[in-house]
Amino acid sequence: MADRPNRKAIRRRPSCEKGFTLVELLIAVFIFAIVISSVYGSYRATFATVDGAEKRLQISAGASIVLERIADDLSGVVAAPGGYFRGEMQEHLGRRGDSLSFISTANLALSRDEVFSGRNLIEYTVEPDEESGLLQLYRADTRLLPGVESADFEPRKHVICTGLQELRFIYLDEDGSEVEEWQ
Repeated sequence: MADRPNRKAIRRRPSCEKGFTLVELLIAVFIFAIVISSVYGSYRATFATVDGAEKRLQISAGASIVLERIADDLSGVVAAPGGYFRGEMQEHLGRRGDSLSFISTANLALSRDEVFSGRNLIEYTVEPDEESGLLQLYRADTRLLPGVESADFEPRKHVICTGLQELRFIYLDEDGSEVEEWQ
């Protein structure tokens, strides 16, 4: 029996337990939190940039449509006798909102049944929106028929742009100097 080792004499080695200590877990969670917060911050910044770009694109598209409408109306301005063109600088709730009225041969047909060629008194006016404090641009046109009083026709008035900070028309005299009104 001498060959047999004594059980008490054999010491066991400390086992290498596989796992993480609490400190290692805390460090891993901390690093993970930093990475996630960085990714989330980038994600939010990207979508904020995209949203801002979409809003600017909508504003630009709306402004383009309004400018095209005004340009179309101005392309038919009657400069001959019987013509009329007036622009005024105005202020509404502390915001500049100029008005413009003129006689034009341009016509804005709002339905298929509406076919009219002739002269119209076109008026671009600005009115404040009491709720938002911003301005709204209106376009009104009144048919001008020979021998018929314009008071017999109800002007068609439509909002063509909302949420304006300002509407400014620039009027130049024959010298190229800027003036506040045009008559």
